[in-house]
Amino acid sequence: MVVSWLMPSNPALKGIAGYVPLHTLMETIAIVVAMLVFGVCWGSYEHDRPGNLNLLASIFLGVALLDFLHTLSYRGMPDFVTPGSAEKSIYFWLVARTLSALGLLAVAVIPWRPLRFAALRWLGLVAIMILVALVAWLGLLHPDWLPRTFIDGQGLTQFKVVSEYVLIALFLMTALIFLVRMRTAQSYDVVGLFAAVCIMAMSEFFFTLYADVTDIFNVLGHVYKVIAYGFIYKSIFIDNIRRPFQALQQANATLINANNQRLEAELERDRMISVVEASPDFVGMADLNGKLLYLNQGARAISGLGQRPLDDLRIVDMHPQWAMDVIVATGFPAVMREGIWQGESAVLRLDGSEIPMSQIMQAHRNAQGEVLFFSTVMRDISERKQTEQKLQQLNEELEDRVERRTADLKTTRDEAQRANQAKSEFLSSMSHELRTPMNAILGFGQLLEYDDALSAVQKDNIQEILKAGHHLLNLINEVLDLAKVESGRIDLSLEPVEVNPVVEECLSLAATLAEKRAIRIICNDFTGIVVRADRTRLKQVLLNLLSNAIKYNREGGSVTLAAEPWGADRLRLRIVDTGEGIPAERLEELFQPFNRLDAENSEIEGTGIGLTITRRIIELMGGSVDVESVVGVGSTFWIELPLESLPDLDGSEAAGGTDPIAIGTLTIHTTVPAEVQHLVLYIEDNPANLKLVAQILGRRKHISLLSAHTPELGIELARTRRPELILLDINMPGMDGYQVLEVFKADPLLKDTPVIAITANAMPRDIGRGMLAGFTDYLTKPLNVSRFNKLVDAVLNPTNHSASREAP
Repeated sequence: MVVSWLMPSNPALKGIAGYVPLHTLMETIAIVVAMLVFGVCWGSYEHDRPGNLNLLASIFLGVALLDFLHTLSYRGMPDFVTPGSAEKSIYFWLVARTLSALGLLAVAVIPWRPLRFAALRWLGLVAIMILVALVAWLGLLHPDWLPRTFIDGQGLTQFKVVSEYVLIALFLMTALIFLVRMRTAQSYDVVGLFAAVCIMAMSEFFFTLYADVTDIFNVLGHVYKVIAYGFIYKSIFIDNIRRPFQALQQANATLINANNQRLEAELERDRMISVVEASPDFVGMADLNGKLLYLNQGARAISGLGQRPLDDLRIVDMHPQWAMDVIVATGFPAVMREGIWQGESAVLRLDGSEIPMSQIMQAHRNAQGEVLFFSTVMRDISERKQTEQKLQQLNEELEDRVERRTADLKTTRDEAQRANQAKSEFLSSMSHELRTPMNAILGFGQLLEYDDALSAVQKDNIQEILKAGHHLLNLINEVLDLAKVESGRIDLSLEPVEVNPVVEECLSLAATLAEKRAIRIICNDFTGIVVRADRTRLKQVLLNLLSNAIKYNREGGSVTLAAEPWGADRLRLRIVDTGEGIPAERLEELFQPFNRLDAENSEIEGTGIGLTITRRIIELMGGSVDVESVVGVGSTFWIELPLESLPDLDGSEAAGGTDPIAIGTLTIHTTVPAEVQHLVLYIEDNPANLKLVAQILGRRKHISLLSAHTPELGIELARTRRPELILLDINMPGMDGYQVLEVFKADPLLKDTPVIAITANAMPRDIGRGMLAGFTDYLTKPLNVSRFNKLVDAVLNPTNHSASREAP
């Protein structure tokens, strides 16, 4: 609008004679565009197209006719029924603009969907034609009935200006509706229609400004009108002409692509057929009735059919009966259920021979899941079957050889065991036979030692006899121990053993020998260290190693005893000497029986089997023995044993004390403190374990402990004393813990008494069995004292056991 104000006036357009051609051209363009909109919308009608297009067609047909009347009625044009005038042309203009404004508003408001009845399009067209006819009748024949719109020399009337503003409001309202529609995807060109109504509003605004029918505002109004019609045509053209054409192009492209894919699929099929035909495997297809549809060249060659036609050949004709039974019983059900089956069958040749085959059968279905046909691929496995038969034959021969070899080894093992047992029995018998005369030799030798009538030489001879006798007695004892170890008849009682007292006993026994050779013994503090071992055998092992460290040491040397944790649950005891040392290549000879590493040629006494016995005893106790040595420096022997946890027992008695009275194998603690609140029974055949639990619970003022060494006495005591808690060992002579528990569960007076298992059976399956049997809880040895106390308190006082808990 600013440009129009600033634009210089064109003299050629001044006056009606110069303006009429331009006006006629612009209106002709608008009429042609309107007729095109009508033709496109009306001609592209289909039952599934939106009815709004038919409404646009009818409206723009009416607009085109009214614009035609407007053009013919313009001042300067030839008379059309009545002489042309500004008011006559403005009248047709206002009606045409009103019709287009209301029509576009209706198009924006009415949903874009097909007409319910095809007759409605004709009804709309007839209504528009009637409207145009009525307007033409009024404008041509009765213009005096109409309000004034333009006065020469004055310009537009108030009615004309207000009408234009009403049209502007209608167009802007329509634009607002199209703007809202643009927020979501539409099936028509809503953007183009939005632009059209906005430009139409601008056009109407220019028609409120001109004072002369030929000035620049009038021209601009017509120009904007033509542009708006162009946007409408573009939107309609895109929706009705271009989009179908684009859809046709896309469908054509899709068709070409599908055709290319079909050609590609056919080419791929031809390639696959060529591959299948070239395959030496048996490939075939059959219908649901079992009739053969296709066999490749490999199948024809395998079956011997050659190029014979398939005719009425069926699946059953291609297999021997046993293979067909497998396919019917297993193959077809699996194919129908899972779509595929794999197994072994055979092909029956025309000459009656069979060829073993590995077979894959598959069901081919359509989109609805219906089976169309079956296909199969089979491969000749004759060579594999022959190889399997050979392997089976070789396996059978190997099994026979293994059985014969096993029998031979068993015979050899039995003979070795018998020989070893005979040797052990012989050694044991001889050692016992030798001890009797040795007792006489040593006894009478000691008597002669006190005979004052003997000379000094004779007494010296007596000392030699006693020395040799003691040496021989030690040899007999060690041979007996070795025989026991090798025959497996050695008795071990594994239990928690405090190391310190055992070491002290060994040191006291070895002290005399150490003093004779001026050997200094250094011993670390072993207080509180507890291992799982047999106390007597542990003492024997330590004394042997300590004696060896002294005997094979240098004069004035030293021996050191030390201990250190080894791993999470083991203890290593080390005996370090300052002797001559042993070459590394001869260390393993140390543990061979009767091998003294040439020490038999020295003055050092020994049998050569002490270390052999030591190693085997330690291994039977779950430990290990080894050595390291440096020539010229000395040797270090060590033993490893399982660590045990033991409470800090200082030997002090609990308040109130106890007064044990022995009655057979049953021990009853008769003195009960005044503050005792709970009675506990412990059934255990191992005295050491009984003593341990007695000392643990002896410090608990509120608990009194009854103990029994046999299951029978434990049952009797439980029935007579009715304890609140029973502690029960599993492995006991006569009755095991499970049998005792069954007795308690069957007794109405004891069935509800809690029973806790305390046993060395610590495997997970043992614990599971115990809990299933009905034990209240299951504790494994060695006992964790803290956990034991907490469990006892929890069972005796489940509501508030923490109130009665005391530090052990």
